[in-house]
Amino acid sequence: MKYRSTPSYKQSQGAVLIVGLVLLLTMTLIGVAAIDSSSLQSDMAANSLEEQRLFQVNFNEELAQFEEANDAGYRIDVRNSNSTIPTSDSITYSGPGLQIPGDIPLQTDESGDAYELSGTVVFSREGAMPLHGYSLNRFNVMEYEINIVAGISNTESESDQTLGFAHAAPLGQD
Repeated sequence: MKYRSTPSYKQSQGAVLIVGLVLLLTMTLIGVAAIDSSSLQSDMAANSLEEQRLFQVNFNEELAQFEEANDAGYRIDVRNSNSTIPTSDSITYSGPGLQIPGDIPLQTDESGDAYELSGTVVFSREGAMPLHGYSLNRFNVMEYEINIVAGISNTESESDQTLGFAHAAPLGQD
């Protein structure tokens, strides 16, 4: 019976050590890439959340200004304003209007938050009512635009929204 002799410890070439180190290096690189990828995904999710919050802040102020516009005195103040709001990327008509904040207060102002709000309420035009459902020559329509820009302090993030609405009134009234 022949016995095979195994190579002695001294004759080992260290191949297992080299293969083990290469595998360890590969696993480390995969782990670092996974951490970097999850960090990027986390930043993207945070940005998406801030974008949604900014939209909601903007939309809430726009709705609050619209509710305020239900007051006839408010609409008269807008129409009789000495300020003329020029057209821009977001404002369709040039006309008399009020600046927010400045001429009129913010409706949803919460001091201490990171959001900055500004905007305008513009009287667009006066026109005739549509033919359907109204007595001709007895009503007119007043068209307005509310434009709100919300931003986050110390960033370039902003949300710009415009709400147009028409108010029907008998001739000679608001």
